Amino acid sequence: MLARYSDDERVDNRMDHLDLVALLDRFDLSVTDDAPKTGAGARYFMRRLNVGDGYSSSGFWLARIDAEPTDFSYIAALKGTPRSDAKEFYDTCMATVRPVLTEAKLEFFAAHAGLDGQVPCEVTDEMLTPEQALIDHAWPTFGQIVGAFRVHQGWATEIPATAIRAPHGDERQSSFSDHVVAQAFCDFHRSVATLRVISARGGPAMEAEKRRTVVKRPVPLPPRP
Repeated sequence: MLARYSDDERVDNRMDHLDLVALLDRFDLSVTDDAPKTGAGARYFMRRLNVGDGYSSSGFWLARIDAEPTDFSYIAALKGTPRSDAKEFYDTCMATVRPVLTEAKLEFFAAHAGLDGQVPCEVTDEMLTPEQALIDHAWPTFGQIVGAFRVHQGWATEIPATAIRAPHGDERQSSFSDHVVAQAFCDFHRSVATLRVISARGGPAMEAEKRRTVVKRPVPLPPRP
């Protein structure tokens, strides 16, 4: 991808942009312990010549919505191994709310689908069946919700070793050791999540600027049991 662009040229291919967003998410997750490089989201990427003491090399720079441009090591992102505690915590959080997200999707389609069983994509207005649709976190993203919950719990820098219960027997997914923490995350998620229906293919709906627009057809979560 780097070879397709010249120094100081903006990345204008949509798929390249989405690939770099995914790579940057991997960088934030697996390489750095600092504040996320993404900030409030990616406005665009560009190739730029990095000049240091006795060396120069080209790489990708990120123009963020809320801050000055910054560089990141795409090589480190490609090679990085996700931090097991952070990745496992994220996956556990998703597994904890996945049942209610599935229920919300079914209820939304039951309430709003036409005779053909379809509802429009929030971003493109493409008509979607339940199989083609994804319930997506607009803004904040799910990753941001997980990060904020860690701060709320006092776990911003380190997750307690006892917080997560490893899968047992036929289980394939870790879970929270304490059901009180699991319920706390569900309640926290419910209080801040803004959900929307988008195409499962992703595309433009996944871009940061599209996430921050007003959701015209928000997907409500079912009442807490």
